[in-house]
Amino acid sequence: RLRAPAGPLRTVEARVIQEGVTKTVLSEEFPAGAPRDADRPLALDAGALGLKEGPAELHVFARDAIWRPRTDPAPRLVHRFTVDLTPPVIELRAATGYVKHAGAAVAVYKVTGAARSGIQAGGAFFPGISGLAQDPAVHVALFAFPYNGPATPPSVIAEDEAGNQRVATMPVTFLPTRFP
Repeated sequence: RLRAPAGPLRTVEARVIQEGVTKTVLSEEFPAGAPRDADRPLALDAGALGLKEGPAELHVFARDAIWRPRTDPAPRLVHRFTVDLTPPVIELRAATGYVKHAGAAVAVYKVTGAARSGIQAGGAFFPGISGLAQDPAVHVALFAFPYNGPATPPSVIAEDEAGNQRVATMPVTFLPTRFP
């Protein structure tokens, strides 16, 4: 979000800098009479930019249309971030192998590098809980299968803060069930 309190916006430029390499990701010149406020969404594609895992910086340079005797070469915003391209690691330790449709089951799994993890069964997500084992990376999830949904195997899902996701299916044998 750009805001120029003294006058209309003139230019904006955004650059990503990593290990001394600079890549321009946004460059725009506003026409005369441009507004003082503007929104410019910025999505960074690490693969397209050739970024590697590790620290990086986003520098945003913006100017308004007011004349000044000296220009300020410094960026208006410097945002430091970490490029994370590796999804979390999931290791299934134990799980209920035989379940009835509309029944419940439990899974024990170890996950590293995840901010959120759990079991996806049908359309429902059941978060895993840590702290029940000596290793804090070991999670336990109690989950249920919907009675009115298809008998699809559940999945262990782990997602890190960068949005990288890993999915591991669980082998489950469904036992026949008769509902009254």
